[in-house]
Amino acid sequence: MKLSKNFTLNEFTHSQMAIEQGILNEPDAEQREAIQQLVDHLLQPLRERVGEAIAITSGFRNQEVNRLVGGVHTSLIGLMIKKHSEKSAFLIKLCRYLLAIFPRKSA
Repeated sequence: MKLSKNFTLNEFTHSQMAIEQGILNEPDAEQREAIQQLVDHLLQPLRERVGEAIAITSGFRNQEVNRLVGGVHTSLIGLMIKKHSEKSAFLIKLCRYLLAIFPRKSA
């Protein structure tokens, strides 16, 4: 599923552990929306700003996969998305702040 010009859902959900264990590592509707917001308001604008590819090496793990890899209960982004998914204004403000600290690509 294409999320934007440069990002797909598969980049976020790919997990070698999930593949090896036969686990479907798919986000639910609320989690997909949170990922979409992250792409729309931070990752795609950042990609366009820096003009280089951004590799997603660990974008989403369901609880079972996270437990198997020894992941923490919630990461900073995961916690932020979970707590603010209904109030995306916070996420948007944070993304705008993060974008402001990266220089635009030179033409």
